[in-house]
Amino acid sequence: MKRVSVVIPVYNVEKYLHECVDSVLSQTYGELEIILVDDGSPDGSGSICDEYAARDSRVSVIHKENGGLSDARNAGLEVVTGEYVWFVDGDDSLTSDAVEKVLQRAEATKADIVYLDAINFNEEGFAPSFSESLVHRGQYEPTSGSKMMIQMFEQNDYICSACTHFYRAAFLFENRLRFVKGLLFEDLMFNGATFLKARTVSGVNEPLYCRRLHADSILTSSGSVRKVQSYKYIVTRFLEMYQEDKADTEEKAALSYLISLAANMCLIRYADVPKADEKIAREEVKAVKELLRPYDYFGSRKVKVKMQGITVFRAYRRTKDKLVRRINARKAK
Repeated sequence: MKRVSVVIPVYNVEKYLHECVDSVLSQTYGELEIILVDDGSPDGSGSICDEYAARDSRVSVIHKENGGLSDARNAGLEVVTGEYVWFVDGDDSLTSDAVEKVLQRAEATKADIVYLDAINFNEEGFAPSFSESLVHRGQYEPTSGSKMMIQMFEQNDYICSACTHFYRAAFLFENRLRFVKGLLFEDLMFNGATFLKARTVSGVNEPLYCRRLHADSILTSSGSVRKVQSYKYIVTRFLEMYQEDKADTEEKAALSYLISLAANMCLIRYADVPKADEKIAREEVKAVKELLRPYDYFGSRKVKVKMQGITVFRAYRRTKDKLVRRINARKAK
């Protein structure tokens, strides 16, 4: 039987960790290696990890100084022994047959990556100002990662979450694919790079992953200069890869989509930046614009619309968030 390594970064998830780990341990497929990476968590999460390791031989624990999500995932990846790897966040969970279904698909199609769908949920009574869909609308035949990415982008169907992808371990090691430490929205950088290298990507169009949304998560919280800078970094790195690829290939076409996505997200995050930081963030956006000017990405209609509507979008987001806070405050009384 093929072994599947599940890497679970753990930081301040004491409230949810049992639900997460139990959902993995109770899988219908049992040949598992569960690597819990305690990323210097100040709550009781580390002790819970040790309790699971003492009870089940499939569980191992890494205790390390806090280095962020990317660093924790990388630490877990370095010690995996399975043929496949799944990154599961410590406050999320899997459906009972998730591993069995994605593994069957990976083996049947000899895929380097298998994509799947996820369910978003929250139990905190808030309305997230930003909530991306993690359900693919289309079904795609197995093909190369670059071609798959192009097809998905053309259908506005590309999802970059690392948690909704199942990876062949040797593929990650052979191509030295790792997460960028300290980067926000690291999944876009990582998954973009993995798709570009993948010989075969296939999918399971079922919601097998349950993702918990928090009011203070990276996706749903208010903006910051660091978020804008993270997308600027991603634009820069993908642009460097685009420039290195001299041939007119599918990989280059896929990169153009990734660059446009990162540029658009940079603008969206700029719309959320507090007024006190607007000047700094505006300079970062201008720098992105200058980087892309020779390639006319900002000449596309899609990006132009976002740039022209940024002031209206900013006002809408802030007004909506204020209303949500007022409603929740009234409910709390």
